[in-house]
Amino acid sequence: MSARCLGTRGTLLGRSLTPLVRLRLRAFVVVLALAVVIPSLAAPGAAQASGRPSCLSRMEWDVLRNINWARAHFGLRRLKVDASLTRSANAHTRDMARRFYYAHDSFNGRPWYSRIRRYVRAKTVAEALNYICGPRSLHREPGAIVRSWLASPEHRPILLSRSMRRIGIARQSKRRPGRPAFYTADFASLH
Repeated sequence: MSARCLGTRGTLLGRSLTPLVRLRLRAFVVVLALAVVIPSLAAPGAAQASGRPSCLSRMEWDVLRNINWARAHFGLRRLKVDASLTRSANAHTRDMARRFYYAHDSFNGRPWYSRIRRYVRAKTVAEALNYICGPRSLHREPGAIVRSWLASPEHRPILLSRSMRRIGIARQSKRRPGRPAFYTADFASLH
């Protein structure tokens, strides 16, 4: 639309103007056209670079990016977001934040693997939990969560497992003093 408007303006004014004014007008039109085209060329690349699925918040997406960075460092495939695993992680994380407990098994005692298998079919499933207290930072928190998982002898093998191919991540925080932000990462093999 803007190119058509600029073109129309140029044809209306072009014939009656002096050559110098026409040259300046053409240069202005070219600069304006480049100003419109360059951001539109950059936008798809930027969208592909972020590629954040709608089921993940920015913090959850940054956790996944940190996990995938660690996996790439060890020559492993990237984990792909699975909406069903994300729903499983969300349900558990919301429950932990609401009832203020921290455990893999559900509050009613249901085993963690049974909860995950309600959402996905997979040969292998796994789960990693974490929480963070105190002042939180949008930029530092995801890295701190992943670093603590990688430092844990129980969680590191899950994050760096070759058989794990899908992931669902959830973060939940009650905005009350002393309440932590809870994280759940549910993992599954491809089949």
